[in-house]
Amino acid sequence: MNAGLSLLRGRARRGSPRRPDRLFEGPARSLLLASVAIAALLFAPGAGSVPGDPTPPVVTPVTVGTLGSNGWYRSSVTVNWTVLEVESLILSTSGCGATTLTTDTPGTTLTCEATSDGGTTTIRKTIKLDKTPPTVSAAAERLPNASGWYTAPVTVAFSATDAISGVAGCSSTRYSGPDNPAAAVAGSCSDSAGNVTSAALSLSVRLPSSVSVAP
Repeated sequence: MNAGLSLLRGRARRGSPRRPDRLFEGPARSLLLASVAIAALLFAPGAGSVPGDPTPPVVTPVTVGTLGSNGWYRSSVTVNWTVLEVESLILSTSGCGATTLTTDTPGTTLTCEATSDGGTTTIRKTIKLDKTPPTVSAAAERLPNASGWYTAPVTVAFSATDAISGVAGCSSTRYSGPDNPAAAVAGSCSDSAGNVTSAALSLSVRLPSSVSVAP
């Protein structure tokens, strides 16, 4: 009798439905987990169109030229681009060739765009170029005497114009000797790019302490 009851219980257990969490076991469970992982890669927010490349190319401008002041270049400029992608192939590029600028410009923008399976990167580089130094003029603070001589110390102020980057500053020079019928009083001006122009103004100077007879 007991043997019969044990047999019936065993058959009942074998005929019972499996628990939901044990529907996939062994190889079937491993296959299911792999499928879920692949789907997560394919449909993850922000992921690229190909699993394994979630990021776009890295684009970097490489500039060759003489850099002056305030971000201005003072020589011809060549802009090259490096495009780096280690996770997939570069599918396309635009504007990424070398470009050389030879004329003054207050701002020329170059653009490189590169696309891979991970997406698209667009980088812009603006070049400000001023190779032309400022135009300088000089003027004494007052006129000479009737004979064309300065008989007291005199200050010469320098001024300039600059059409591209603008004038940054100018010097002034005070001349107080020695006596000279053609004293060269020197000064300079610079523009915002760092270009400098020097100039001189010729003055006839004879101070009272060094003369006995006025010219």
